Parts: sequence; C-alpha cells; structure tokens
Amino acid sequence: MNDLIENWGGLFDIAVFLVAVAGVSTTAILLVHRNRTVTKVADIEQERDALRMTNVQQAARLNAVDPERFLDTIADLTSRADYRGQDTAAGTYIEAHAIALGRAAEILAEQRILDSESDGKDAAYNANRYARLGLAACPGSGRLVALEKFTLQRAQDIDLGHPIEVLDWDQTYDVDLKRLSVELFDRGHYQLAEIVARRSVALTEKGSGHFPGIVALHGKVLAKLGVYDAAEPLCRAAVEASRKMQDTNSSDYSSQLNNLADLLQTTRRYDEAEPLYREALVVIGKTRGTEHPDYVAQLNKLAGLLESAGRPGEAKPLYHEVLKIGRKALGAAYPDFDIDLKNQARVLHQSGRSSETEPLHREAQAVFERVRGMATKVADVTHESLDAEHTTRPN
Repeated sequence: MNDLIENWGGLFDIAVFLVAVAGVSTTAILLVHRNRTVTKVADIEQERDALRMTNVQQAARLNAVDPERFLDTIADLTSRADYRGQDTAAGTYIEAHAIALGRAAEILAEQRILDSESDGKDAAYNANRYARLGLAACPGSGRLVALEKFTLQRAQDIDLGHPIEVLDWDQTYDVDLKRLSVELFDRGHYQLAEIVARRSVALTEKGSGHFPGIVALHGKVLAKLGVYDAAEPLCRAAVEASRKMQDTNSSDYSSQLNNLADLLQTTRRYDEAEPLYREALVVIGKTRGTEHPDYVAQLNKLAGLLESAGRPGEAKPLYHEVLKIGRKALGAAYPDFDIDLKNQARVLHQSGRSSETEPLHREAQAVFERVRGMATKVADVTHESLDAEHTTRPN
C-alpha cells in the first residue's frame, strides 16, 4: 500500500509537470497568434491609410480637372469673397489641362493634315486652328510650333495643286507605312514622314524583323527635323535590336549605325560616333566590298568626323584612301570626286603642307569643269528634244 502511495505521488508530479508544459505551450502559441494578429491589423491600418491618401489625391486631381467640381469650387469661393482662392483654383485648373490640351491639339492637327489630301485646304486650315489652340495652352511646344507652320504651308501646296498622297493613309501594316514614310522623306515632306513613321512604329512588334528598320527610320526623320532628344533613343533602340537579332552583317544594320553616328556627330559627341562609323565601315566592306561607292562614302564620313574632332592628321590617310579607291575602281568622273580632292587638299593645308595642295585644287577644278560641261550638254539635248516635241505636237 505504501508503494502504491509513493508511486501515485510520483505520477501526480509528472501529471502536474505535463499540465504546466501544456499551459506554457498554449500560452506561447496564443502569444504568437496574437503577434501575428497585431501585425496583420497594423498592415491593414497601413493599407487603409494608403487608400485614404490615394483617395484624397484622386479627389484633389478631380477637383483640379473636373469642370463641374471646378465651377462648384469657384462658386463657393465667390460666396466667401475669397478672390485669392479663386485665382489659385483657376491657375491650378488651367495648368492641369494645358499639357492634355496641347497633346489633344497635336492629334487633331495631324489627322486634319492627313485628311487634307481628300478634304482640301479647309482641312489644312482646321489643322492650323487646332495647332494654334494647342499653342495657346502650351506655348513652349516645339512640335505645335512646327505643325502650325506646316499647316499653312500645306494649304498653300494644295492651292498650287501639289499632292502628298502616295499610299492609303489608313494602312494597317507597318511595312506599308514605312514605305510611305520613306517616300515622303525622299520628297522633302519631313513633318508628314514623321507622322507616318511614328504610326508604323506603333504597329510593329518589338520582336519582329521589321522593328529595327522602322524604329531607325523614325529616329532618322526626327533627327532631320532637329528633334535630337527624341531621335537618339530610337536610333539606339534600332542598333540594339539588330544586335540582339544577330543581324549585324547587312546594309540595314550599317544604315542604323550611321543614323546614330550622324546624330552623335551633329551634337558634337565625336568620341561616341567614331566607333559606330568604324563598325559600319567594316560591315560595308564585308557585304559590298572595299571598292564599292558606299565604302568610299563611309570612308569619307569617318574622315570628316576625325577632321571635325580636330584630328586632321588621322583624317588625311583616309581621304587619300578615298581618292585611291575612287581613281582605281570608279574613275575620275565619279560623283563628288572633285569634293574628295578638295577634302584631301584641306587636311594637307591643316597639316602645314600647303605646297602639296595646289595640284589637288587644279585637278578638282578640272573635274568640276568636265562634269559641268557634261551636264550642260545633257541639258541642251533635253531642251532640244522638248522643243522638237513641242514643234511636232499636233494642235
């Protein structure tokens, strides 16, 4: 009996210990759950505060741009004779709308310019009106300034009977719009070419084979218009896209390199432009040969860059190579041969070797006279043919 009592006491102690452990464990679990709940509540509070702030900001934006809210605000301020408050509210309202109005005016002016091919000069004048409305809202917009001038020129062109349409403006294929943009660019319609090029980019998938060429064209047109800040990222994107596609041994790639390099040279970043011109030279040499006129033109580009960068000593051997290839492969009557001679003479003069320039100047003048004489003969023959046609044409 005593043994049973002793064992029972030990068992009771064990039971008490287990109950205590269970209690501690339960308490710990409850504390963990409590901490998690507190954390979740804090997160919910933060989300609620963020949503409240977002709602306040959105309400403020709506108050600034919504016409009805603006008028209610003005009525309230008027009833309280708060004229300074009126001034602030009106200024905020105008500023909030100015950028949007300018962009809307651009869109409407561009579309009316395109419509002018079928709707005539009334559409061109409507385009001018939208451009002027946009300028009233955004007087610093270079794009709207250019559109305002172009719309008046477009109306004059229509009066003179000068068409601009060479394809359907509503084309939905990027390659068709690219072709249209190229034709407009070649004909000197740079503003129109930019509009069409921008639309062709929007239709082109980034991973497609057309993407680099279409983006490069848009950059080229923008650069021609002098919008270098917008042109540069497009020119860079075209080069990078071709590199990712491993399409670096083609005439398109060399053109993309030249587009970017031309822009960099125009903005006097010669160190950045030089490796691009050199890479294009290598590509043209591989794809067309080192006696091709395009290779000669690329050598000229590189030499001109070096000369502009104040390195005539490095430009001289390139100009010499241009003349050497020109004489050998193209003959002394190839286009711009006299200019190449003058380029060589100029770098010799800059290098302090003026005595060597006289023969080059004489040869350049002789080539110029010979080419001008050939052009005069062609013009005379053409006029004679036209006169004969006019004489023999029946009334």
